[in-house]
This record gives sequence, C-alpha cells and structure tokens, in this order.
Amino acid sequence: MGVEPGDRTVRLRPPADGSERELVLGLNADHVELLSPMDEDRLAMLESTGRVEVVDVDGEVAGFVVTMPAGTGYDSRLYRWFGERYDDFLYLDRVVIAPGFRRTGVAGAVYDLIEARAGRHGLFALEVNSEPPNEASLAFHRRRGFAQVGEVVDGPKRIAMLTRDAAWPEAVVRMWDEDRASRALGMRLDAVAPGRAVVTMPVREDMVNGHEIGHGGLTFAVADSAFACACNSHGPVTVAAGASIRFRSPVRLGEMLEASATERSREAGRGVYDVVVRADDRVVAVFEGYASELRREER
Repeated sequence: MGVEPGDRTVRLRPPADGSERELVLGLNADHVELLSPMDEDRLAMLESTGRVEVVDVDGEVAGFVVTMPAGTGYDSRLYRWFGERYDDFLYLDRVVIAPGFRRTGVAGAVYDLIEARAGRHGLFALEVNSEPPNEASLAFHRRRGFAQVGEVVDGPKRIAMLTRDAAWPEAVVRMWDEDRASRALGMRLDAVAPGRAVVTMPVREDMVNGHEIGHGGLTFAVADSAFACACNSHGPVTVAAGASIRFRSPVRLGEMLEASATERSREAGRGVYDVVVRADDRVVAVFEGYASELRREER
C-alpha cells in the first residue's frame, strides 16, 4: 500500500540489494545516538525477527523503518517492557528519514502505512525520549493520537512509553473472517486503512499454469480481495460492480504477490479503486475495480 503526500508515492519495502542494505546501516550510524548500534549481523537478526524496510519515495530510498510484532525473542529492553504489559501490539523499533526528505510529509505517510498494519494487533507501540525531551517527536506523536502509558528510566535519561489503538475496521475484519476463498488460496490481509488495503498471496505449485507461470485468474483473485477490503473499509456492505486487469510481467512459482489497493474516488455509494500487484519490487499487474454499496433490502 502506498501513501501519497502531494504528488509522490511513499512505500515500505525490503532492501532490494546490498547497496540498499549499506544505506540502511549508514543511516543508522548517522543517528546512532538516538537509536542503538546496528551492524550487518544485527540487521540480519532484525530481519529474521521482525521487518526491516526502506522508505521508498517514487523509487528513491528516503529512510528506513524497523517494526516488531509481539511475542518474539527480540532482546530490546524497551520492547520487553511492552511485552510484559500487553498481549499483542506492533512495536516501532526505529524510524529514520533522510535529511532531504524531512518536513515534506514523508514521515506522516510512513506512520500511515505502519498504522494500517498495526490493526492486525490492535495496538501500535513505541517510545520517545522525555528527558532530555525530544519535543518535536513528542508533539508529532501527540498529534497522531499516541498517549503515554509509562516511563523507563535509563541513567540520566527518561523514556516515554507511548501507545495508540489501531484496530482495523470491524466491517473488514468480519468480511475477511468469513472469506473462505481467500484463505483457501493462502492469502493474508496485511494492512487496512480507510479506502486502502494490502493482501499478500504466495504462488504455490497448484497456482502455476501450462506455461509454467502463475495463473492469471489467481493474480486477478488477489487483486480482487485487496479491492474488496479497501471498498468495505468505510463500513457499508460493498460489492464489485466491475473490474479489469492488465498483466505486466509473468508470475513465477515461489514468489509472494502483494496486492495494494487505493481508493481513487467514492461518492453516492459508488467507488473506483486502483490495485497494483507486485512480486518483490516488480509490478506484475494493474487492476481497476468499480464498487457499489448494497441497499439494505439487497443484503
């Protein structure tokens, strides 16, 4: 799922190659006084435990983020503080925005993307230095609805522990729980926000056609499932009124497809949605869906 501050698209994705991994390490080193040290081994550990992703702004790396779900063996003292108090949460371990992209709306777009994922867990957790105070960060998080739920003392430093509720829309959760077709195809709902959704699907052996490439109907299916979640995210029961797809690149056995749906317009119970389907960072299909809310007597 991409978010558009101005006329730019912001995405989170894994580092594409060694040079991007080096860029992540360099950005971390530049801000190590606010973070914690990270070398290649530590980066690999974080990748195996949670998610390490670069901030992609129209194909240019603008920073990186590390997130961690509850219940892992991550050795961070602050992560464990949340784990001792909450059953489930998504923890933002660190976020760095490169200097040239600050104060441009990129940081807000990154938080939108992470919060859309945090709905799986119901809670978004992180910390900010309160002594010495990081006033800009504290103000930013207050504006986004975070509240202080505790404090950790680390020598002369005090660290504010912050959370905010991040539940997915009930209508989408209910619909997805009853979606036997998507589950049978191995799909996973990864992110939901008003008018947006991300669904992933692994390309299995039984999804490959006679040309040894992914069956186009199943690429359509994962795009359609993301479309369904996005158009139902506002609450009313909404169904497809039409859809089309254009294939851009063959899909291969073993790839993970990611379908990212974005609302283009919505008015008077009808909406238009764009879905981009990627395998790694390659666009394999683009989908356009038309949605219509059902009247109560039609349900």
